[in-house]
Order: sequence, then C-alpha cells, then structure tokens
Amino acid sequence: MPTTVDCPIATQCPASLMGCGPARCRWRPAERASPPPGLQLSYCEKDGDLLTCPGTDSMAIAMNRNFRIESGFGKLFKEKFGCVNELKLQGKGVGDVALLLKDGRYIYYMITRGTFQFKPRYEDVGMCLRAVRQHCIDNDVQSLAMPSRIGTGRDRLDWEIISSLIRGIFLDSNVQITIYCLGAEG
Repeated sequence: MPTTVDCPIATQCPASLMGCGPARCRWRPAERASPPPGLQLSYCEKDGDLLTCPGTDSMAIAMNRNFRIESGFGKLFKEKFGCVNELKLQGKGVGDVALLLKDGRYIYYMITRGTFQFKPRYEDVGMCLRAVRQHCIDNDVQSLAMPSRIGTGRDRLDWEIISSLIRGIFLDSNVQITIYCLGAEG
C-alpha cells in the first residue's frame, strides 16, 4: 500500500473518486487545512436544524433518482416543499441536481444514487456538488445550507471525505456554506 499523503487543499480524494475507497487510498483529507493564499472559503458547521436556516439560504440534500422518500431529510423536505412530481419531471439522473425555487431560494436535490437501496459513490456526490456550485455561481446564490453527515447515514460514506469534497469544490466560489448538525450528529 502506498504512503498516505495529505490532500493539499482539503478537497476530494482522487483515488476514492476512481472507486478504490478510503481504506485503500493513499490520499486522506488534510486536517482542517487552510485554503491556499488568494482562495476564499466560507464554511462552518453549527448546531441546529437545517429547516430553520435563514430564508435567504438555499438548501441542498442528497436524494435517489426515483425520489422515493420514506425517511430522513427527504421526508422532511417532501412535507415542507412538496413538488415531488415536478422534481421527477425534470428527468435528472445520478450525478445531476433537480431543483425547486421556493420563496426566493433554491432547493437542490442532489441525485447521488439510482434507488434508495443502493449506496452512492464519492464520484457521484462530487458531480452533484459541482453542479450545485455552478448553479450557485450562475444564479448569484450567496448562502447554501446542508445537513451534516450528508451521504453518511444510510449511505455509509465517510464524512471526512464528503466534508473535504464540499470544502474543495466550493473553495473559490464565494458561496457561504453552512452545515447544520442535529444533536448527537454533530
């Protein structure tokens, strides 16, 4: 096994994106790495409920392609925002992002897996995050809220890698990222 090397800007794990996963990876997320000079990152994790974030913040959650929603944030978002048929009609596939515009803010549904039964891949999460980032830039979205441990509960992905993906992908975007942690989650 090769020597483990810190990822220089706390970004995605290149080997994980190729499918080897963190156990066999020679890269690891850098410990609380600072962005290189000239690049800005506004990222914080705080205690609280994602659904109580400021009304000016857009929100993003992970979802399956079929929008089969039985539990977790998907169920809460379905109850609060509805429009599941509208989301399905967008015809998005794994790695894409379906979105709603509600009360002046965007709600991003990152399609990270085909069905609720399958585990997503880091590569698909990364593609979704890049799509969200680009939409934020194109539409002057300044603040984005996400749940903590996105992709790590039932999906069983590694939060350190997901957090590094988020920080790395949004590094030079000028989008304020707030991760909301509920209770024992944080």
